[in-house]
Amino acid sequence: MARGSLSLFAVIFALVYCRSKGQRVRLVGGSSSDGLLEVFENGEWGTVCDDLWGYNNAFVVCKELGFQSYETVFPSHTHVTSASEDIWYDDVECTGSESSLRECPKRPVGETNCGHFEDIGVACSQQTLRLVGGSSKNEGRIEVFHNRRWGTVCDDHWDETDALVVCKQLGYSSVVTADSHSFPIGTGKIWFDNVQCIGNEATLHDCPRSAVPHNCGHHEDVGIVCSSD
Repeated sequence: MARGSLSLFAVIFALVYCRSKGQRVRLVGGSSSDGLLEVFENGEWGTVCDDLWGYNNAFVVCKELGFQSYETVFPSHTHVTSASEDIWYDDVECTGSESSLRECPKRPVGETNCGHFEDIGVACSQQTLRLVGGSSKNEGRIEVFHNRRWGTVCDDHWDETDALVVCKQLGYSSVVTADSHSFPIGTGKIWFDNVQCIGNEATLHDCPRSAVPHNCGHHEDVGIVCSSD
């Protein structure tokens, strides 16, 4: 066989091998961390229906893509979709412990009662802490990613030392306001209570705190304002 033919064969083999061993999920139509969710099955990319979709599913997708957490899930009408694609997955019900979306319980591949208006999208993140509800990115209600879900932090025992750990974790150097209730209250889980940071912790998750259950309500959700000054 000629050298040119061998080279062409090697390229084709490499492409086929990499596709078979490579990425099985991707996000399209958005940025590198968000977009319409697509999965690779039967040699083609296709979409995922939003039936029974939950936070555990989003967590598995983002983890498979190399992220630490998810920001949100959204319908496909917020991102580009293609009606020519197959819908591969329906009724996905991950527990959160799976290493890939393919491992999650679901209908057989391609068996679905959905239309593309039900395609699901996901936004992933490398963050396990965020500020929500402020007028700028340096302020807001504190939320932490814990046990595969975002939740709030109670203000019991909260002080400037705790707030400084949060601000430094987010890339700021100082605290303007350590305890503010001027931001909208949260919903869902209250993950942290009686936080008592020493001040040298790298993340809020490293700080001593009470184990759940807590004795707080969302009216006690803590918010802060950070500064780079």
